[in-house]
Amino acid sequence: MFDTIEAMQEELNPGLKICGVLATFVDSRTRVSRDILNLLREDERVGALLFNTVIRTNTTIADSVWVEKPVVFYRSTSFGAEDYRHLAREVLAR
Repeated sequence: MFDTIEAMQEELNPGLKICGVLATFVDSRTRVSRDILNLLREDERVGALLFNTVIRTNTTIADSVWVEKPVVFYRSTSFGAEDYRHLAREVLAR
């Protein structure tokens, strides 16, 4: 990912910056999800960019894609919609 961003900066847009890194498909009940999040937090390039918000594994998100509606409109009370609202607040606060 970082190599691609660097190449784009050199070739197309020197001002291109990474706003943040978002962990998706997170299931905190599994060791794999917990281990990957810990690795991301500890990584010297990713750690500072990692959003606190994670997008949890949620079938409602897939369903919203199928009906071609954003999850926040498709099922506004779902975990997926809640996660994306948290992300929006975090992005705006940066």
